[in-house]
Amino acid sequence: MLTQSYVRNTLMKKLLHKVGKEQNLNLKKLSINEWKFELESEISLLEIISIKNDNNNKNNEDVDDEIEKNTSKQEHSVEISFNAQSDIMIQTNYPLPNAFKKDTSYISLSPSSEDYYYYEITILSNKNIDETIIAIGFATKNHSTDRLPGCDTHSVGFHSDEGRTFHNEGYTGSKYAEKWGEVNDIIGCGYCPNTGQVFFTMNGKYLGIAYTGLFHTTWYPTIGSNGVCSLKVNFGQEEFKYKEANDISIAGMISSYKVND
Repeated sequence: MLTQSYVRNTLMKKLLHKVGKEQNLNLKKLSINEWKFELESEISLLEIISIKNDNNNKNNEDVDDEIEKNTSKQEHSVEISFNAQSDIMIQTNYPLPNAFKKDTSYISLSPSSEDYYYYEITILSNKNIDETIIAIGFATKNHSTDRLPGCDTHSVGFHSDEGRTFHNEGYTGSKYAEKWGEVNDIIGCGYCPNTGQVFFTMNGKYLGIAYTGLFHTTWYPTIGSNGVCSLKVNFGQEEFKYKEANDISIAGMISSYKVND
């Protein structure tokens, strides 16, 4: 029988090849629709995570090219379902683009409209909010698959059970906000690469800077859970609940080619 430890060891063998391939890409030139959560075959066999990627344009061969070019961003969606009994996480296929320079001389108290990456999750179902932990954040590619973001080295996460944030630690965390995880809760996660700041939002409200000075060139959007729940992920294809981020995506500033290409 496959175990999560086996999955972790198998996936680690693939990291050097995948990271090398990604470094050769110009991530800033990719459409935001290129960022997806993709299951490795080993995790898929465990049947603890399922992913639904919908892009109505690509599934309809009769759509006129001009109509497709101007189609609303809302026709692309990503849904992820967890059926876990212990911690499990999943990452995107691509990291955040490395587009900004490290600058420790200026520390902002809030993100500007030009210097951060951002994405949101919406809770679609959560059968046991008192027991299930949902986590959103960023991590490097070698993050353990059997840890939630924030609970391993080189990762940061915001956890639903007590509204705590975590960075490179086990199960203590720091009080940051209120408990979340109700159906329709919308949680956002942002990263300012020039200052190394990470912040989160809840139902459209900015919660403040959680950490600063976190400089990594290979941050991957990362989510996880230890229970049964489902989430919708918005990388910038739809309007964000946090209105100040509506010109932002995990690929940076949104332009028409990023959405429609």
